[in-house]
Amino acid sequence: MRKINYRFRYWEDVKENEIIPEVKLPITYRRVIQSVAATRDFFPAFFSPEYAQAQGIENIYLNTMVFEGFVDKVITSWGGPHTWIRKRKIRMLRPVPAGSTLTCTGKVVKKYVINEEFCLDLELILQKFKEDPSKTEKVCMAWVTIILPKKKPT
Repeated sequence: MRKINYRFRYWEDVKENEIIPEVKLPITYRRVIQSVAATRDFFPAFFSPEYAQAQGIENIYLNTMVFEGFVDKVITSWGGPHTWIRKRKIRMLRPVPAGSTLTCTGKVVKKYVINEEFCLDLELILQKFKEDPSKTEKVCMAWVTIILPKKKPT
């Protein structure tokens, strides 16, 4: 079995306005269909190109749970395996059809302690592009509060 070397991030090491690096996710036709099967969200526009096109969208597109899962993946990959997601709010702005690439960037907005929990408020922006990465379109905003561990005293 392959050993995974996780990066452990501690609350003391994070600064307000720190940038969360960009993560890209290709949105293939297969990925959209798999998300429908995995979430059992059978709204026709998620699996029927004709239905999606009748809505004015070029192809089948992602459901809400993919956005939520992508945001969680970006945050836990950045924060490490001890990241605890306390709260997540997303605002979807546009659909992301198969054939696009979804990107996520973000920053640390606030760092604080409440009830002995070491909290960070994060803001993330999800964008999509088709062929040209310089032509992105904002598709979703996310606001996440996480708890990170504090370093143990030495």
